[in-house]
Amino acid sequence: MRKGIQLSKPETGTSLGIQVTLPSEYARDGVFLEMLKTLQESGCDHVELNIPFPENTKPSQVNEVLSRYGLRCTNFATGGLYPGKITSLSHSDETVRKQSVESIKGVIRYCSEAGFKGLILGFAQGNDTKDRSLARELFKSSLDQLVPYAQQAKVTIVVEALNRFISNVCNTLDDTVELVGDYPKEVVAVLPDTYHMNIEESDMMLPLIKHAQWFRSIHFSENNRYFPGLGAIDFQRVYRALYSVGFTGELTIEGNVKNSWIPELIGSAELMKNLRVNEQNLHAGNMK
Repeated sequence: MRKGIQLSKPETGTSLGIQVTLPSEYARDGVFLEMLKTLQESGCDHVELNIPFPENTKPSQVNEVLSRYGLRCTNFATGGLYPGKITSLSHSDETVRKQSVESIKGVIRYCSEAGFKGLILGFAQGNDTKDRSLARELFKSSLDQLVPYAQQAKVTIVVEALNRFISNVCNTLDDTVELVGDYPKEVVAVLPDTYHMNIEESDMMLPLIKHAQWFRSIHFSENNRYFPGLGAIDFQRVYRALYSVGFTGELTIEGNVKNSWIPELIGSAELMKNLRVNEQNLHAGNMK
C-alpha cells in the first residue's frame, strides 16, 4: 500500500439482508424473483436461505440466481428443514437425535459446496426434552459430533438464542455463550435475534456489548415478529450497542409479513440504513 493512502474500515450496518424460504421452482418463480429484485434495489447484499430439501437443490444454480441481483447467501437457516420430520439435536430419543445429527451433517456438506459460510441452529436445537439441564447436555453432545465435521468443511455453526416458548436449550445470550464457550469461535458463533431477546433479556444492549465477539450476524425483528418498523423495539439503541463495539457483521431482517411483503421490506431496509446515518450524525455532532 502506498504511503498516505488508507483503506476505509468496514462499518456497522454496511451489509443488509433478509431471511427467506427458497421456493421449489425458485429460478422461475416470478414472485420470488421480484423479491430478489426489490432486495437489490433496497441496497441489500445478502440473504439467509431456508431450503426445505437441500438435496433437491443445486448450489451452483442457487448462487447463479442470487448473483443476478447482486446477492449472496450468508447462512443456511434450518427452521424449515425437512418439514414433517423431527430435527432435534437435544431429543431424548437417541435414534431421533442421531438422525438429526446426520441431517445437519448433510446440510454442512451442502453449505461447504455452496460456499455458504454459516449454518444456523435454531429450531433444530429441539424442545422435546423437558428437563432443561438434560436438554442442554444432549444438545452439547450433538455439537461435539458436529463441530469437527464443520471445522473440516470450513462452515461455521451459528447457534441462535431462542425464546423459551420455542426451545429450552439456548435462551439468553449469557446461557448460549456458556454452552458454546469451549468451542473455537471460527467454528461456532452465536446469533442474537431481537424478537427473542425482547422476551428473554431484561436489557438487550448489555448482552450485545458483552458477547459481541461471538457474533457474525444479528437478526433484526420486531417484538411482534414483524419486520423492523412495524413494532415497538428501539432499533437505534440496538444499533448503537453494536456500533459501540465495532460490530461489522451482517444485519439481517427476519419476521412475518403483516400486509404486503415488498412495501414492508422497502420500509424496513430504509429504517435500517437510517440507523447508520443517524449514528454517524450523532458522532459527528459530538466531535464538534
